[in-house]
Amino acid sequence: MIDLCETLENTVRKLISENGLQAGIAFPTGCSLNWVAAHWTPNSGDKTVLEYDDVMKLDFGTHIDGHIVDCAFTVAFNPMFDPLFEASREKLQTRVSRWCS
Repeated sequence: MIDLCETLENTVRKLISENGLQAGIAFPTGCSLNWVAAHWTPNSGDKTVLEYDDVMKLDFGTHIDGHIVDCAFTVAFNPMFDPLFEASREKLQTRVSRWCS
């Protein structure tokens, strides 16, 4: 898990041309597994490995000139979670369409 977070953060740093307070990582990448809903971040040396039956919530953000962009999504490999993802997508689309109309 720590490798995934470090790869994501290093890629973001390159894409936004990290520059101290003008552009960079907004907060530590959250990489929560299973029953942990959010805001868990693996520490250096953590040995947790993403497994086939895991559900991972990934939350990362960048800042540019004081403006923060936050991106969060959920990943699972086992198709037994597909109905959960579909229900979540449908609910999100319903809510967004109500806000936008």
